[in-house]
Amino acid sequence: MFKNKVIVVEEKKSPIKTIIIIASAVVAVGAALAAAYYFLKDKCKSEILGRVDINGDGEADAIMLDTTGNGEIDTIIINTEPEEEE
Repeated sequence: MFKNKVIVVEEKKSPIKTIIIIASAVVAVGAALAAAYYFLKDKCKSEILGRVDINGDGEADAIMLDTTGNGEIDTIIINTEPEEEE
């Protein structure tokens, strides 16, 4: 008579387990971002090697940049502002 009856007891899930999983995921992402920043921080910055005044007005018209970090000029940015019409 009692052979075919199954009793199922549901356990209440603790929210602590969910909180620990979410917190560990946030810490893992933060650690990955910190490691990426540590290895890439020197590769993403450029150093200004010099400024050039082409027309002699005292303002820099071009900037020379070292983007690879080897001490050579890799990029020259020319400042071209449109002249105001009178």
